[in-house]
Amino acid sequence: KQWYQRRVRVVDRCALLDRNPDEASPIFLQFLDAVHQLLYQFPTSFEFNERYLVTLYDMLTYSKFGTFLGNNEREREGLDERTFSIWGYFWENIGEFINPDYGQARSTVESPGSILEVSIEPRDVIPWASMYCRYDIVSQAKTAGEIDVEVSRRI
Repeated sequence: KQWYQRRVRVVDRCALLDRNPDEASPIFLQFLDAVHQLLYQFPTSFEFNERYLVTLYDMLTYSKFGTFLGNNEREREGLDERTFSIWGYFWENIGEFINPDYGQARSTVESPGSILEVSIEPRDVIPWASMYCRYDIVSQAKTAGEIDVEVSRRI
């Protein structure tokens, strides 16, 4: 939510509403992928789950809610009265998006108030299978770890 409020030009960057395609970039998807990597490395440190991230991206690209329709405050003016908010949808369906492991620190690294030490080592950065492979029937049956093992065997 805070990312959106920082005036990132969501409509232009995601090429929503027939905007200039030259302005499009996958910055929002990259942001969500980075959050996914954090969620993967620190599974007990986030109150939301992976499904929340995928749903957030889907709802943005489908333009089902008015939350992201506008690049600035002027363009967003009055949208609250004319459209539905994605945050209301998440609140109404909160059970689907809650991480059941949240708060159950597995180590002192994940204890409340500690700073998360993120690894950018290639072995610690995984492909986001539930986002990028969700329409691939073979990948749907495998977890990211199983895909990693299979790729390693082929190399």
